[in-house]
Formats: sequence, C-alpha cells, structure tokens
Amino acid sequence: MTTPLLETLWLDSNAHAGELGAVFVESAITLTDGRPYQLLVDGNWNIWLATESLTGAPRPLVYPTANDERNDASHDAETTWSWAGGGGGPLPRHNPSNVGSFWINPGSGWVHPEPLGGPFSTPQPDHLYGYNLTGEGQPLRAQIYDTLLFNSGKVRLRIYGTGGWKIGAL
Repeated sequence: MTTPLLETLWLDSNAHAGELGAVFVESAITLTDGRPYQLLVDGNWNIWLATESLTGAPRPLVYPTANDERNDASHDAETTWSWAGGGGGPLPRHNPSNVGSFWINPGSGWVHPEPLGGPFSTPQPDHLYGYNLTGEGQPLRAQIYDTLLFNSGKVRLRIYGTGGWKIGAL
C-alpha cells in the first residue's frame, strides 16, 4: 500500500521575508487536528554572499535558485557543513536552531523537529530527511531562519498521509 502524497511545497531560501525575517512557505491544505502526517524534506541552501570566503567543504545545490549563479550549499534541514568567514564552530554539525536552520509550524508555533533516525551531525545522502507530524487544524508552515536575503538554493517539502510509507525505504 502506498501513502498518498497530499501536497508538494517549494521553499526558496531567497524568496521573501516572513516572520522574524525568515523565508517561509505555507501549505494550501489544512493538517487535520490530531491526524498523523509524514513530511519528507530534501534539498540544501547557502546563506552567504558570493564574495565571502568559506570554511568547511561546500556541496553542490540540489535545487538551485533561478537566476543565481552560485552552486555551493552550506546547510540542509539538519546539518551545516560550510560557513562563511571562518565562524560558526566545528563543521560539519547538527543545526537545529542556529542561523540558517530549518523550522516548521504545524499550528502552535515554530519548532525544529528531530528527523526519523536523527539527530544527524553529517548530511544524509541526497539531503533527504523524514519527519512525523501531528496536524493541529492549521496549514503547515516551514521556514529557513535567516534575516538576510542573499541566500541561494531550494528545499522540497512533501506532505503525506500515513499508512504505508516508510522512511527506511528511502
């Protein structure tokens, strides 16, 4: 049995400012209160100017931002592996709440949920992570927390109902 894909969202790290200056996207569907859902997130992004020098090992963007020549990524939904200007601490690392981190809001406020099989301190293959969610009677919102808009790269979010999809099969 396959689990139905309910909606696909694209979160462009250089799209527009949302709450707290973060870039965000909102689902068209409402997540039914108390119902379980699964969220698949893949993609990566960077949060630096093209002229900045980097530490760590940048990786290619999975889904580049249109009309942006940069192709080096530093973050995904769970990890940071490159940083501009030599700051930011040891690399790679888990990134649940720092600048450049991924957050969701199922209705009651912004949180960084831990992924299935996580937390992770190194990027997973294809920068793919799965999350179990419970609906709160609101649309799902997702954001990349960063107050500046010179980022590049996109994240794909796929919302599934439950009933047969398994993260281990990824």
